[in-house]
Amino acid sequence: MVMNLPGEVNGDLNCSGPRLYITAPCDDCPGLCASIQGIKCGECDWTPEGVAFCTCAYP
Repeated sequence: MVMNLPGEVNGDLNCSGPRLYITAPCDDCPGLCASIQGIKCGECDWTPEGVAFCTCAYP
């Protein structure tokens, strides 16, 4: 699920830089990714066990 993130962070995850994976509810992903310096992309996914996690990526 691609998200619209606040500020300069966008949700298309075209970023080719390093990715951070954070276990958190999908609703928290935009704020989490936007709060990390330099992050420009983010999305939410689920593990095979159904645990939600955020993927935050640098450009």
